[in-house]
Amino acid sequence: MSHDVNYRKLFTPAKYRLIRELQTPKRLAELSRQLKISKQAVHAHLQELIRIGFVKKSGNMFFITKTGKIFLDKVREVTELTSVLTNLGEFLNTHDLTPIPHEMLLKIGDLQNAKVAVRKPYEIDERFLSIISDSKWVLGLSTVYHPEYPSIFCKLSTKANVCLILQKDIYEKVRKRNYDELVDYLRRGEMYICEGANLNFIVSESGLIMGLYTNDGIYDSSSFLICRSKSASEWGAKLFRYYLKKSQKIFNP
Repeated sequence: MSHDVNYRKLFTPAKYRLIRELQTPKRLAELSRQLKISKQAVHAHLQELIRIGFVKKSGNMFFITKTGKIFLDKVREVTELTSVLTNLGEFLNTHDLTPIPHEMLLKIGDLQNAKVAVRKPYEIDERFLSIISDSKWVLGLSTVYHPEYPSIFCKLSTKANVCLILQKDIYEKVRKRNYDELVDYLRRGEMYICEGANLNFIVSESGLIMGLYTNDGIYDSSSFLICRSKSASEWGAKLFRYYLKKSQKIFNP
């Protein structure tokens, strides 16, 4: 059955709050009390939501339907996306986002509570170490060379599952300048080579750190995104798998 839906009236904060409350069945009076709006107003909202199939009534109880749950999840996703874009807008607008696949940009709402962190250019930041130091697994992609990275990840591979992707020219620098550490690392950890990534990130179960290039094509060594959440770890791991498919595994340096 089709319905003529006034979407402008449907997408209101009151209806969103109402559907969210109905994840557990409730009576009209309880909804009115929790939402702090009159029974008449709640009843009017409920009737519209029932008409389009997002809510059902059984006896004196109202509850969310399967389609209502789908709607709730999508609104929550948009709300989270709006929050992240508002919080990180200036940083994202001034940096190159093309290395991040479009489908992952649409899921950037997973980076709830992400912050832009300032650092001294090319210094090893304590927040970076805190993401990897006590982790059971670490995934990373790097398009910049730092003389301390080979030693850090070589030691890390003795206690964690580590898999790294290096841009080809960075791998060659490591191979030339840190050959012994590279050989030692490859006894335990995995390494891949890619080209044209133009971003840097490290992800573990503790969170995500990501560095980007500016819109002028210059790597921003003075700031990065940091997010400590399970959803950020999952987002970062998915981004890593995207680049892993484009990379070639190194077996012998």
